[in-house]
Amino acid sequence: MASPLLLGIATLLSFAGCTLLGLSQQKHIATVFGRGALPPLGNATAVVGWTLLGAALIPALLGDRPGFAVLFWLLSMGGSALLVVLLLAFRPRWLKGARLPFGRE
Repeated sequence: MASPLLLGIATLLSFAGCTLLGLSQQKHIATVFGRGALPPLGNATAVVGWTLLGAALIPALLGDRPGFAVLFWLLSMGGSALLVVLLLAFRPRWLKGARLPFGRE
């Protein structure tokens, strides 16, 4: 039986990972935070983003059978990447909150 809570956690981890991967590029940092801004986690932003994407597999596996969990994980990464791309293109300021949890200004 699928656990919606664990699958939701996997989706949120995928979105957070894709957001950090996007914000590890200087062009997107300038779009969201303005010129001269630094990535939310400094040079480790991409590493943390990839780690979150990998970590999203764990709650997916705990939330459902392995075959569906891997499929859900891949689809949640694809959907999250699409959402981040659309946000960067049309509403980049909505991603400004990505800096808040890390406390770096």
